[in-house]
Amino acid sequence: MTGTGIDLKEATQILKNSFLSSLEFLAPEKIMERSARSLPVNQMQGKVVVFGVGKASLSMYSGLRKSIGDRISDAVIITPKNQEKIGGYTELTQLQASHPVPDLTSVESSRIAIQKLKNLGKNDTVILLISGGASSLFEIPAEGITIDEVAFVTKTMMDNGSDIFSLNKVRKALSSVKGGKLIRTIVPAIVYMYIISDVPGDVEETIGSGPVSYSSVDRNEIKTIMERYLPSGTINNQSLLDNMNFDFPSRPEFKDVTSKVILRNSDFVDYISGFLERTGTRVLKLGSGLTGDTVSLSGFISESITKFRDTFGSPFWFVGGGESTVKLSGNGVGGRNQELALRFALQQREFPAAFMAVGTDGTDGNSDLAGAVISSNDIAGATASEITMALNNNDTSPFIKKYGLAIKTGPTGNNVSDIFAGFVGN
Repeated sequence: MTGTGIDLKEATQILKNSFLSSLEFLAPEKIMERSARSLPVNQMQGKVVVFGVGKASLSMYSGLRKSIGDRISDAVIITPKNQEKIGGYTELTQLQASHPVPDLTSVESSRIAIQKLKNLGKNDTVILLISGGASSLFEIPAEGITIDEVAFVTKTMMDNGSDIFSLNKVRKALSSVKGGKLIRTIVPAIVYMYIISDVPGDVEETIGSGPVSYSSVDRNEIKTIMERYLPSGTINNQSLLDNMNFDFPSRPEFKDVTSKVILRNSDFVDYISGFLERTGTRVLKLGSGLTGDTVSLSGFISESITKFRDTFGSPFWFVGGGESTVKLSGNGVGGRNQELALRFALQQREFPAAFMAVGTDGTDGNSDLAGAVISSNDIAGATASEITMALNNNDTSPFIKKYGLAIKTGPTGNNVSDIFAGFVGN
């Protein structure tokens, strides 16, 4: 038992409960319904067309419809293939596409969506609902570039540990609709954009690769990124560069766009911090912009709690958020959150501690899990070599399931990146 009477088994359950409670309280439908109340509906004279894309877009649309449903003329939503559709909305076209790597369904769905955004007048209004996953779901490649090339670049950069900022910069140049280029289809209509951020720092032009956000992408920077994450011989980098679309809209072209980030990773960090504080034990907040590969990020978290424990003592909770990356070296089943949790557990296995790493979208890598919660007691029967082998082969899910450490929610309809939280006992 710890000094507060919370043992590690109870701590892992409290961590799970904090995450599940946050998903309910911060559901996109609820957030969107409240946010849409500020729309100047009475001033909208022409048609009102809604375009949503991303893992949370369908939930966002449900909330929007509760606020201004009778004013919507037409709507189209693109979600991942594994996400359930909803019925009863006669004005809504529901499309699906590939995620996290685009394919022909992404192009086909995008072309259908764009048709609904063409030929609008200055009295018409477009409401955009953008959330994580949009970069893969919404894509029409630049002229001279195929969707197979876009898919190859996307997957290779991910496998080589690219951060989201570098990846989405390249995606913008490969595309005819990203990096603000969609605005040229929509004008002269007025645009209201609501965003759920899955990007550290909530940088609008990076979220969904910024379909109607001003972007400045430099050719030389793209060349440097490609040289780092696309090894020589895997694809013709020079041919790709020659065909990329660097014709990005200027700032004045976005004069009729009003955008707002309505939900972000820090909202989850704050909610879970408050949830844990109700146990009567102090909480260390690590921030919501944590990034890096799972090796460096687990090291940072471990060092941070060690310093706090040495300075202020224990027990305490800790909470942070962000997005880690993984450079694949094996072909197993798992994801970045399961790897992060295992790496942390391996570093802290001599101390009474518990750690949870989860994706707010309910998915983690190529597994069917959202993530994992692990205490030092849970892996007492596992050898360090067993854990290391799972990590080296990127095969963490079998280990996680074997020891009963999994958190499985299925697709949540939300997506604000990942949450890291834990408990340190005496």
